[in-house]
Amino acid sequence: PHLSEKLSDQNALARLAMEGGMCSSDAVTKLTDQELLGRVATHSAKGDYITPYEAIKKLTDKNVLAGVISAATEESFSRAARKRLVVLMNFRAGDVLDEHDPIRLAQILGSISDQEEWTRVLFESYRGDISKISEETREVIARIQLAIREPLIRKRTPLVVLSASVEPRSATYSGFGLAGGGPYVEKGELVSMSLRVGGREVAQQRWETKFPGIITRTSFNGTSFGGSGFQSATVSSIELLIPLLRLPVFQVSDLRSLGGSSIPELREAAKLVLSERR
Repeated sequence: PHLSEKLSDQNALARLAMEGGMCSSDAVTKLTDQELLGRVATHSAKGDYITPYEAIKKLTDKNVLAGVISAATEESFSRAARKRLVVLMNFRAGDVLDEHDPIRLAQILGSISDQEEWTRVLFESYRGDISKISEETREVIARIQLAIREPLIRKRTPLVVLSASVEPRSATYSGFGLAGGGPYVEKGELVSMSLRVGGREVAQQRWETKFPGIITRTSFNGTSFGGSGFQSATVSSIELLIPLLRLPVFQVSDLRSLGGSSIPELREAAKLVLSERR
């Protein structure tokens, strides 16, 4: 029998799994301790691309998964942990989640109200390039979720929550310009978001994909080109954050402080509201 079959001690199994030998997979199979599985996912032998994935698939502790997202030695392991965490957030029975389904992903990101550390890590992994303002729905939801978790905002409005609804929309194109004559369906979305403080709505906006009048698709060797398949609505988190920061609980000193946030939309909203106070 394999050495791992003779072991029952969780620490010994974790050490065996991290060695990257023939028994690594068997050791992970017998591991149940979540912290140790997380360690295997982030400290497996160099060049072992199988054991970390097997450990990630067994993780159910959201905070441990968040630690793997942050500490993984390979970007692919970090993405796998992120996908696993999103799968655990998939509350609808019977769903088979495709992380690349933009509608479902936005619904999940918008549904999270927990304040635990794992939520911050998850949102940071979806926020995109924060050197610039984003208008992409999933990035905007992640950034608003991060903004309302900033310590100063939590201090002034501890009961603030984001409510986000994302519904599919589509447009059908046919005829001239389409490979094979069409029809071709381009997908989009209707996005509604609101911020509530203690149950009272303080900001609400909605945006919808603006489909182009014409999509040109060509064909080469049986493969069609043109059209993205999905077009995000053009969403603005600044439009939601400004009414929140206009609440009287935010003082001029608060707005100045928020003007130094790492989130560009929160910086911009704070500066705009501060200019109104002068």
